[in-house]
Amino acid sequence: MSALIYQQRSDDFKKKANTLAKELSALSTIRLLSFVAAAVCGWYCFKTGNLLLLIPCALLLAAFFILIRLYDKKSRLLSFTKSLVTVNQNEADFITLNKHSYNNGAAHTNPQHPYSYDIDLFGEHSLFHFLNRTASLFGKKALADALTEPDIAAITARQQAITELKYKLDYRHQLHAHGLDNPISKADYEQVTAWLTTPNTVYGKAWLRIAMFVLPLAFFVSLFLFAGDYAPTGSLSTGLFILNLVLMGSFFSNFKKQLSASDQLSKSLLQLAQQLSILEKEKFNSPLLLQLQQQLNGNNQTASSSIHQLAGLFNNLDSIYNLPASMALNGTLLFHVHIFYGIEKWKTVQQQQLHEWLAALGEAEALNSLANFAYNNPDFVFTQLSNTEDLSATELGHPLIAATKRTCNDVSLRNEKFIVLTGSNMSGKSTFLRTLAVNMVLARAGSVVCATSFTFYPYDIFVSMRISDSLLDNESFFYAELKRLQSIIHYVQSGHKTFVLLDEILRGTNSNDKHGGTVGLIKKLAAMKVCGIIATHDVTIGELSHQYPGYMANKCFEAQIINDELLFDYKLKDGVCQKLSASFLMKKMEIID
Repeated sequence: MSALIYQQRSDDFKKKANTLAKELSALSTIRLLSFVAAAVCGWYCFKTGNLLLLIPCALLLAAFFILIRLYDKKSRLLSFTKSLVTVNQNEADFITLNKHSYNNGAAHTNPQHPYSYDIDLFGEHSLFHFLNRTASLFGKKALADALTEPDIAAITARQQAITELKYKLDYRHQLHAHGLDNPISKADYEQVTAWLTTPNTVYGKAWLRIAMFVLPLAFFVSLFLFAGDYAPTGSLSTGLFILNLVLMGSFFSNFKKQLSASDQLSKSLLQLAQQLSILEKEKFNSPLLLQLQQQLNGNNQTASSSIHQLAGLFNNLDSIYNLPASMALNGTLLFHVHIFYGIEKWKTVQQQQLHEWLAALGEAEALNSLANFAYNNPDFVFTQLSNTEDLSATELGHPLIAATKRTCNDVSLRNEKFIVLTGSNMSGKSTFLRTLAVNMVLARAGSVVCATSFTFYPYDIFVSMRISDSLLDNESFFYAELKRLQSIIHYVQSGHKTFVLLDEILRGTNSNDKHGGTVGLIKKLAAMKVCGIIATHDVTIGELSHQYPGYMANKCFEAQIINDELLFDYKLKDGVCQKLSASFLMKKMEIID
């Protein structure tokens, strides 16, 4: 159903875009005709000396400039409408074709993180790639933080915000579409960040503040006196003109540092202002969204209007590269000194708030991504938080697997706190661990999860599933895994209530050593009352449950051999696995006799 809605919206915006394109073409023609007509009137006025022709000439020129502004406005609206087409078409393609159109978050990959690397949180076809509907750097960071370093105390507030945003398609798509037009690049952001730390050149100098007004005023007064024959020569005006240029030139080398941040930045800032304006004007009820809006107000000016002002200041710097215009503007008005003064004043007053505004926008984009996820998956549910250690879910599935192919399971650690999960190769153990981990990550972020019910205590999560050796650090696979397990033990010992997920540990050693090490680790975890699951092919590990009644339970995934075919139902069952598949598969593939 969602795909049909997105496709219809995309088609509607396409029609609107086509209409705007036709209007722009007509405006362009009318604008040209008005300029030509004004030129003709001006030429005839000059030719005939009929001053009355100056009236239509002036009116036509005024119309020409009005049409320029109208054309620019319509052009921006067309670009925005095309972005809305893209947003909706991307969603339709995502649902029907599984086409991912947005950043996959690979830059946030961190093999040392407690779980993100092990469960493929970032990268191609990852959870981040699946969720991401952010347009800005700040949105991507906020979404990555929500998945890796969430504020557990804010889970309920985030759930409320996502619930409110879920059906606000127009707001969410407008925020996203504005972000797609001229987004601030990483290079732009680094330039702005560097600019914020540069010392002021003109702002704060009292004498310069006086000179900025006195010298231009003196120039025009001297020019007026010369024009009215009150002064014998124009040497005073010329001297003041040169003095203004010298003053401007004395600061130019310092201005270059700020000029580097202005290149192509004004357009990005205008789009940023549009995004902030969308966020400021939307009506919200949930406390978290109201708090974000509150962050965008300060110093008697909204964030969007302040950013718009900065964009205008940077835009005015372009004329400094036009030598004739720059000389005229600075020799008479010290124009660019005023612009730089305004930019540095903005920086001094707003630089701290700028970081808060960008963080608020990033959080808004991250919440929009999770709200989009909830909208696209109406059968998913929000989690119920527990004050005591608990994790119980019904019909739990992996959200990245299509519903038609997804196998769901019930799981509960309400009575027992630790599960030994056995099963043959390809039976579904690793997928189940990832399913549980991914849904816990979503729950901690305040998102809906792929289940019909999900109750949990917001544990910290630590996973050991994907270990790689490191040539750079001269580490073997086995030693890297030992360090990972050591990190888990130290983390738990530091007092964190942690849910541990372990998949076939100690693969780099012989079977006896592996068995002994696995048993020893489980006993260590049991002594610390750690909650979690360990998946293993070693069915003898299941015997430990007799030593820890009420704490440890055995679960398994079984295989069936029917008509000489190995079949899996991927359904979680009680007990220890009874059928292993390696020998059967090797014989079937004629690897062994």
